[in-house]
Amino acid sequence: MSRSRWIVIPILILLVAQIVRSEHKPRIAIIRSRDITPFNRAVEGFKSVVNGEIHEYDMSGELRNSGYIREIIQARGYDLIFAVGTPAAITASQIERIPSVYCMVINPDRFGLQHKRHMTGVSARLPAQLTLAKFKEVIPNLRRIGVIYNPDKTGYLVDEAKTAADKLHLRLVERPVEARRDIASSLRELWGRIDALWLLPDPVLLWEDTFRYMAAEAAARGVPIFAFSRSMVKSGAFAAVLPDYRGMGIQAGWLARKVLQGYSSSKLRLVQPISCRMALNVKIAKLLGIDLPKNIIENAEIFPKSEGGGG
Repeated sequence: MSRSRWIVIPILILLVAQIVRSEHKPRIAIIRSRDITPFNRAVEGFKSVVNGEIHEYDMSGELRNSGYIREIIQARGYDLIFAVGTPAAITASQIERIPSVYCMVINPDRFGLQHKRHMTGVSARLPAQLTLAKFKEVIPNLRRIGVIYNPDKTGYLVDEAKTAADKLHLRLVERPVEARRDIASSLRELWGRIDALWLLPDPVLLWEDTFRYMAAEAAARGVPIFAFSRSMVKSGAFAAVLPDYRGMGIQAGWLARKVLQGYSSSKLRLVQPISCRMALNVKIAKLLGIDLPKNIIENAEIFPKSEGGGG
């Protein structure tokens, strides 16, 4: 065999190996905690940026379904797991030999997910700076924001918000409380000192009658309420900044691509959402005399539904 053939053959082998590698699609298991719109939107976002052989498993909202799903995934030897929701993430955390990316988990620390070396993910909590920037976008002359909270429950959120507020030239006017009985007096101290009231997901505020009272008092004094859920906006809050579920899935997809390229999950930190959406109550806006920017209305979910379109 001539010297030239000895050179050509290894080159051909390398080319064939390269073609085989380029045609290989990673095998990915998607575990969904339940079949609901937010989780489905996250899966859509993930699929839009990750190309692979994808198989989906639905836990139907039951952690007891974890066992057989875990057995199937381990037997089939996937390259990566995408877990959506808390039960799905807990299931993935127990399959330590397969790297996992998760999203839509409210408190990953509670379940030890951030300490799992084979896992990374996208936080379900919007960063304070993104939320406050949206507040200023919808009310450009906003300066002072009132916050009522229990320091033991959401003090860490207020600390983060204070740092973000400084960067945005906003001032948080804080009123810490221990129980619901303290809310009325705290509100009386805030009226006249704030441009808006921001409700955090604090247990002391998670009572329907408490919210109704605060909404009525705020409306009577011409103060808009920024809340944290679409149901609150529907019930009388002025606006809420909400997670962009599809955007979170896209971010999870980018993390997955890094893992599939060889990055260690343990080296990829938990990332915060970089996009959000808004819910607006145009009836409350009209009552308070707030002129909503057109671009905000066009991209928001609008309440009441009869008052206009929405995102």
